[in-house]
Amino acid sequence: MYLVKNNLLKLMKPRREAYFNNFISLKKKPLDEVCRDQQTLLSKMVLHAYHNVPFYRRFYGEAGLAKQLNAGIVEIESLPVLTKDMIRSHQDEMISSTVNKADLIFGKTGGSTGIPLEYYCDATVYEKMWAASRFFYSLCGWQPGERILNFWGARQDTPTHRSLKIKLSEWLVGERTIAAYEYDEATLGEWYKQLLSYNPVILQGYASILYAFADYLSRVGKSVPPLKGVYSTAEVLYPFQRELIERVFQCKVFNQYGCREIPGIACECENGNMHCLPTTSYVESLPSKQGEPGRLVISSLTNWSMPFIRYELGDFGDLKEGRCTCGMSLPMMDMAVGRSNDIIKLADGRHIYPSYFIHLMDETPEAGEYQFKQTSLDSFELLVAGDYPQHVVEKLQGLGEKISKDLKLATINFSVSFVEQIPRTSAGKFRFVISAL
Repeated sequence: MYLVKNNLLKLMKPRREAYFNNFISLKKKPLDEVCRDQQTLLSKMVLHAYHNVPFYRRFYGEAGLAKQLNAGIVEIESLPVLTKDMIRSHQDEMISSTVNKADLIFGKTGGSTGIPLEYYCDATVYEKMWAASRFFYSLCGWQPGERILNFWGARQDTPTHRSLKIKLSEWLVGERTIAAYEYDEATLGEWYKQLLSYNPVILQGYASILYAFADYLSRVGKSVPPLKGVYSTAEVLYPFQRELIERVFQCKVFNQYGCREIPGIACECENGNMHCLPTTSYVESLPSKQGEPGRLVISSLTNWSMPFIRYELGDFGDLKEGRCTCGMSLPMMDMAVGRSNDIIKLADGRHIYPSYFIHLMDETPEAGEYQFKQTSLDSFELLVAGDYPQHVVEKLQGLGEKISKDLKLATINFSVSFVEQIPRTSAGKFRFVISAL
């Protein structure tokens, strides 16, 4: 039946099929040819932005790049970096003069690094995003038409009522989405029933939600149907989460990287290497402080209506040399664990990555969801969801002394607060470590 549905979908959405086949063809294409084609596409995007987007015309002109761009010369490293504040301040100027704003699709990020970011794109971006996600699913052996079950935390993406239209769409594309922006023990039990009845070959969702579901199944001793892969997205995937998810679902976890503004940037292969998809974006890693991962800047190669060129997302990572033994001729990258506002900043200029604080909880497995929050250079608050016996409370309260000793802090203000629930971001994401500075 899934082959029949897949053929029907091809007839209804031919562009998706064409994009998907193009992505599949990249697997065996020589790396030098892949990179050469990517550079050509990148140059076209930069020149399009310079000639047709008012913001870039001025931005690059003020940077002294008019002469070389008018001559059709693109040196990506010479272009200034685009920041979120620039986009917020010049949103309308960033829309290409070749399109009508009224015809574009409005989008909005969840604002996990502060104020939400508004942007526009055309339908092609969504078509390629859909095709890119299917390409990523193919890395675990998924075949077009096989069922996918999503656990999604963003309220705006998950309608509260599954209308007949939604049910027909789910049937056709072989994909169902569970609203997972809030849940309790009973909800987790309902998810398990849906898992059994829907019988997917792939689970996909936020890292923290997949972890919570795996933890529930482990605690109550539920068996799971065979899966080809679990795909983690939207949040940082920590090693402790990966270990439990893989153990419970008995398959590999594939970590994905992308964002609403530039979807489908990269995904892990079966060997655990993160491969960039070179026809959706161009990835750079700019130097950071010595010994620290680079700052990732991404150029979209799909959004011609509102170009994002050398856009700094606030993530960290490095490009990776060599070729993966999985056989794909695609560029590789290493993702660092953390975003710019997950990095803790100390008074002496040091930067502490979130993994330090997460490992502090290794000796307190009794604690449920938690969140470390830095409120000033020497002040930290630990939020823990639930009620605990006195010995656990004392252990958690003692973490302040350990942090002071480990980080060599002369003074520290540390408090522990027990709450009913730790709030997620407006996009439904959970963050273990936050710096409010």
